[in-house]
Amino acid sequence: MNLLTGQELLGATRRRYLLLTIPEDFPELAGKQIRLRSLSAREKGEYEAYFDRADGQTDTERSKSYREKLISETVVDENDRKQFTPEDVAALGEVDAALLTYIYEAARDLTRVDRDLSKLAKNLPETPAPDSP
Repeated sequence: MNLLTGQELLGATRRRYLLLTIPEDFPELAGKQIRLRSLSAREKGEYEAYFDRADGQTDTERSKSYREKLISETVVDENDRKQFTPEDVAALGEVDAALLTYIYEAARDLTRVDRDLSKLAKNLPETPAPDSP
């Protein structure tokens, strides 16, 4: 048996990176790359807590920007500096949705945030169907 020691686990702080190439679907950016960085356990917890209100319910306004927030937390330059500030989250909401989703899905897979977003969606108010009374 090759058991991992506690000290080995505590030493597993090296980040993982992904160079993502923008596809031809976006001609003005095609071929350019962005660098994504994995999150530490603490950073992942902070990302998830960002969507919670003090009463334990989901913040519906913040939950609308879950893609933008993850992108702002994971896009870094070659010197490992984040490329977006917290103030940029709203501006990222104006980016082409297909491009943002492409980047978000890569960041989601790299960071392993909840794929089904059930944590974010569990407390959202139900929206009635358009044809319901």
